Amino acid sequence: MTSATASEVLFLHGMGDGPQLWDEQRDLLPAGWSSAAPDLMAGPRADGAPLRLERAVDDVVDALGERSAPPVHLCGHSMGAMIALAAALRAPERVAGLVLCGGQVRPPPAAMAAQTWLLRVLPASTIAPAGWSRREVLDAHREVAAFDARGRLGEIGSPALVLCGAGDRANRPAASALAAGIPGARLQIIRGAGHRVPADRPTAFARALQEHLGAASG
Repeated sequence: MTSATASEVLFLHGMGDGPQLWDEQRDLLPAGWSSAAPDLMAGPRADGAPLRLERAVDDVVDALGERSAPPVHLCGHSMGAMIALAAALRAPERVAGLVLCGGQVRPPPAAMAAQTWLLRVLPASTIAPAGWSRREVLDAHREVAAFDARGRLGEIGSPALVLCGAGDRANRPAASALAAGIPGARLQIIRGAGHRVPADRPTAFARALQEHLGAASG
């Protein structure tokens, strides 16, 4: 992962997506803003360990720590939102703002158990990104299921925008909890969108992101 530069947004995708989720959002950023969108699902690393949630958080924090430029804005979707939240808790001085879309505070145990069952019974070709085995996907899923930031949301000091699709009923409670728990956070529900808001309603997502960047940088 490369280091970020001034006035930059670091886009973080979820487990079922890749960095291409953010192509349109990167093109729509205001003049003067730059961006990066690392591939968080690139597969096993040189040391043989697959890239999972905590390893992704390590990479984001390492990238932020290498920078001499001003703090960066983190924009994450789904698991990427959880990575962004965890990174902001670890390195608050390097984060200028947060946009959290379709993320979780503490994934519902029943829903995660149901997803684990599906990951075990569906063909590996349908659930595993390129270069990943079923076991690696299950390990990554288990790590996501263990995520719990409920007691730490009050530590977030950077401006935060929480987004959720109106049709993303599974993540609406978490969006409300994030907005309620992060000091000064704003919640926006995007009509006509499901879980993948950046893909379902790219223009609405871009508008919300740009308004947030303008307010956070003003």
